[in-house]
Amino acid sequence: MVDILIKDLRVVDGTGNPWYKADMAIACGKIQAIGSLGAVSAGRTINAGGLVACPGFVDIHSHSDRSLVAHNKGIASLQQGITTQIGGNCGHSLAPIRAGGDGLSKLAEEHGFGQLELEWTTFDEYLTWQERRGTGINFAPLLGHGALRRYVMGPEGEGGERRDPTAAELESMQQEVAKAMEAGAYGLSTGLEYPPGRNATTGELVALCRVVASYDGLYATHMRSEGYAPGMEWWGAVVEALEIGRRAEVRVNISHLKADQRRAWDKVDAVLRLLEDARRHGISVTADLYPWPYAAVGYMIDVLPPHLGELGLPELLRRLADPAARQAIREEIDRGIPEWTNPSASFGWGAIGVVETSDPADEGKSVEDLAEERGTDPLDVCFELLLRDQGLTRSSVGVMAEANIEKQLRHPLTMVSTDGFTVDMYPTAKLPQDPSPKLHPRTVATYPRLLERYVRQRGTLPLEQAIRKATSLPAAVTGLTGRGLLTPGMWADVVLLDPETVGETGSFSDPHHPPRGINWVLVNGQVAIDQGQPTGVLAGRVLRRGHRQAD
Repeated sequence: MVDILIKDLRVVDGTGNPWYKADMAIACGKIQAIGSLGAVSAGRTINAGGLVACPGFVDIHSHSDRSLVAHNKGIASLQQGITTQIGGNCGHSLAPIRAGGDGLSKLAEEHGFGQLELEWTTFDEYLTWQERRGTGINFAPLLGHGALRRYVMGPEGEGGERRDPTAAELESMQQEVAKAMEAGAYGLSTGLEYPPGRNATTGELVALCRVVASYDGLYATHMRSEGYAPGMEWWGAVVEALEIGRRAEVRVNISHLKADQRRAWDKVDAVLRLLEDARRHGISVTADLYPWPYAAVGYMIDVLPPHLGELGLPELLRRLADPAARQAIREEIDRGIPEWTNPSASFGWGAIGVVETSDPADEGKSVEDLAEERGTDPLDVCFELLLRDQGLTRSSVGVMAEANIEKQLRHPLTMVSTDGFTVDMYPTAKLPQDPSPKLHPRTVATYPRLLERYVRQRGTLPLEQAIRKATSLPAAVTGLTGRGLLTPGMWADVVLLDPETVGETGSFSDPHHPPRGINWVLVNGQVAIDQGQPTGVLAGRVLRRGHRQAD
């Protein structure tokens, strides 16, 4: 007798092979058999009625470690079919940290776990804490280089701003990498546009990645540039990532591959050819991307020069209300500011969208749209929105060309990720009374969007290849074992979906809606989504690299 028998399936096994009809038997958390299983008795039988069964989605680039501490059921992830998330990306991991929190109090406030006791300093202690707390999804950790550099050298202003660590500091960082890998990290991530990681030289990263490579780990990099960042353009950043892979002999995954400024859009073909050439020369490189033209949702204040944001909201709003001060800001932007990438010049006002504001009629429109409606200048639209919303207007930049997204999705070296984080409940408040932010829709519906828009509607990928890019490929790249495929002996992370209806139901202006067409989700053989509804079971595990998972 098995625990669960699922009958009448179309099995898309994650390999990219065509689907086939079968039943599936699950016991002790694993897939026991796939085939014609009519005579098998089970504690529970699910009649799938011809639904597609595929492996649970493996989200290779997430920031869910930053929210799982509090939102440990992982409901937003489960509802879109994610059963495993790799966290600690972009150089941001929750360990190691210095005694006293090392800035975690702000992080705790942002993600709603400020009342919890943060009981760790080391990477191993952090993973043990999450294991005790439990999780609804599987979590595979990366060590963040930014966290590592802060731990050893200090944050920016306290040592982390230095380019070159001392010999003792570099050795200490290498030792911490080894400790994290021994504790179960799958590799090292970098955020080379963020402090303090942006200060690291290529040589420092090579030295650390040699330790990662000795454990057959992964180097996952948010590169120094994804367009025309100050000091480096996209091509140079890709070359640096490949150089680190070559010199350290480490596996490289480029995080959220994108040309995020219009002047870089025509470089996508050349970058993809560069990755192919690197593999021909023995560099193991892959890339992930999220299937959205808009990047992270932030605040409209970010389209202004950074020093204005540093004034504090009261002073900024005072200046925006003063015609003379406003004109001075305009003239400063027109002249150009060293070391600042002007979003409106790079992306265009038509690509800067209003996500959340106090007047719902303005949400979902671009700044350019609103300027045309009002017969005014786009910069004045930004000023007025910020004044009306007390500086809390939320926006997102449409940085990627749709044609490039499709081109990258079709490429054999790419896979799909969210670049988001999980939540158990969605914020509902409106600005400006309570600045609880709206989520980027990728937190809710990345994989349903992939299957709806790029498989069913546009035919960018066949279903089987789309599933492969969401399951077995990211599992293999990360180094996960026992997951990402539907075959006997694998852990029973399983999604049952309707390929004819699966899709997103929200939007940027109204994102907080679960997707449709994801009927059942099993994590380690337990039902986590039952006919579209979360069960609340904490069936996930902290997956430590090299550590045997208990049967």
